[in-house]
Amino acid sequence: MKKDKERGKVMFSAVSGRVLLEGVPLANQEIRQSFGWLGVDGGDATTETDTDGYYSFPTVISYEKQPRNEKDIFINQRIS
Repeated sequence: MKKDKERGKVMFSAVSGRVLLEGVPLANQEIRQSFGWLGVDGGDATTETDTDGYYSFPTVISYEKQPRNEKDIFINQRIS
């Protein structure tokens, strides 16, 4: 088993969804995920919708040193 300081912390669970326009699935649309954690860690990812308009992003795990106090934690995520 790894020591606690070597384990990552989950910033976001996996995310999935479906893109529709007037009830019709939108295929091959680029979806972007942007995220950050107090400027300690962050990034962005892109994916495309499938033929039925579905997309998904995997769990985001941070291995960076995290803020010491839970009250200091601020996480943001944007899906566009």
